[in-house]
Amino acid sequence: MWRLKVADGGNDPYIYSTNNFVGRQIWEFDPDYGTPEERAEVGDGEEITYETATAAVRRGAHFFSALQASDGHWPAENAGPLYFLPPLVMCLYITGHLDTVFPGECRKEILRYLYCHQNEDGGWGLHIEGHSTMFCTTLSYICMRILGEGRDGGRDNACARGRKWILDRGGVTSIPSWGKTWLSIFGLFDWSGSNPMPPEFGSSLLVFLCIQEDLYYPHPLIQDLMWDSLYICTEPLLTRWPLNKLRQKALEVTMKHIHYEDENSRYITLASVEKALCMLACWVEDPNGDYFKKHLVLGFVEPSFV
Repeated sequence: MWRLKVADGGNDPYIYSTNNFVGRQIWEFDPDYGTPEERAEVGDGEEITYETATAAVRRGAHFFSALQASDGHWPAENAGPLYFLPPLVMCLYITGHLDTVFPGECRKEILRYLYCHQNEDGGWGLHIEGHSTMFCTTLSYICMRILGEGRDGGRDNACARGRKWILDRGGVTSIPSWGKTWLSIFGLFDWSGSNPMPPEFGSSLLVFLCIQEDLYYPHPLIQDLMWDSLYICTEPLLTRWPLNKLRQKALEVTMKHIHYEDENSRYITLASVEKALCMLACWVEDPNGDYFKKHLVLGFVEPSFV
């Protein structure tokens, strides 16, 4: 008989897991599993004929057709990651369109979504099943405050618990660069605390080949000094004539790339990851322009709180 075997790792040196094999399983055939009567019952199962196969296919087709929308597509939510929704709320607040896009009932559901996925320790994970991180805890806390929750408000003191989680870990200074960017945009973090990502330097996917070593091995002091010196000495020069002309040209090229990404993805962007940043960039370029209006009318195609 076939049976489900839940993984435990055993003593195999070539099998390892970061979560004690939780959620891992395989199907394994064991000829001696079960009682003789059970094995006989499995062996004497219903014969698969053309008629039974046809009936099974039809039942499957009826099931999926019942889930199909009127226009022919199958609806699904884009849930899981907890860094989609808060930046969108922050962007709409900055641009002054929060009340239009998210009226009262929408705000209630956004808050409900955040309450339901708050961890027991008061923080929020990178995704709904993840352990608490500074990135998503900070963004979720700001999102709740924007939506009207008081300093200690929220269901089960959600804001107070989230703030305590942040303060117990030294504050937001340990938030990743993406979080620092949003905090700086929002005026809650000085831009000098964010490592610059100058548009003058092109990016290549090859830079990610070194990410594992860069993340898991600490930087030596000399490397930190070199990067800090480059930041301190180079950034001021790029804001002054004549190098500021290069900065302006680089920003123009960057906006062309943003518009290309928007048009190519029908203003959905890459799985909505950079949706809010692209929308905000278009608003800065022209608050009344067509690029921003196309972002605004579309919003998040698959809101994470639905």
